[in-house]
Amino acid sequence: MKIKGVCQPEYILDIRNGKYSKSGAVAKILNENGIKEFPVNVWEIARNLNFEVFDATFEKDNISGMMIDALEVPPMLAKFDCKRAIILNRKEPKNVQSFTVAHELGHFVFDCNEESNYFDALHTKDRKNLSKEELSQKEKEDQIDEFAAMLLMPETMFLQYINKSSNRYNRDALKQEMAKVCMVEENAVDMRFDELRVGFN
Repeated sequence: MKIKGVCQPEYILDIRNGKYSKSGAVAKILNENGIKEFPVNVWEIARNLNFEVFDATFEKDNISGMMIDALEVPPMLAKFDCKRAIILNRKEPKNVQSFTVAHELGHFVFDCNEESNYFDALHTKDRKNLSKEELSQKEKEDQIDEFAAMLLMPETMFLQYINKSSNRYNRDALKQEMAKVCMVEENAVDMRFDELRVGFN
């Protein structure tokens, strides 16, 4: 489907229309992009969805990235002649950038539509003492973070890899291994272990 010159894959529209659960959406995205092994190349997924992905230096260090999905080419993207972009903080390591791309893809999948512009800036600020509005936004961001972790560490691929690893029963060693394999931070792997109830006995 073409919306003002931007291609909207049917599967993205299906996800937005609630055809898939969150895990089903992850499986569909991976399948549509031919991804069957680690690391999940979220840059490739983004480019397949017509995103330009590049890095920049932000004035504020607590910004990990930005995502723009516009109906027309916005002024800040004029030199790239694009309507969709994910802009990464070039000071951050590749594994952090990977999570940022996955996070912004989550916003694209679940929050964007074909009728309006969308802009998101991912802040990595202290989330203590938040106002009600900030707390509500944090809850939304936490849901998108959950999707990002699922996309980078899909359940079936994640568990299958663990079952074949020589570090299967050593949590710390396995965490380090999986962080490298999945190209994520170790704390993200720890959280995924807990979500999927990975045992180490």
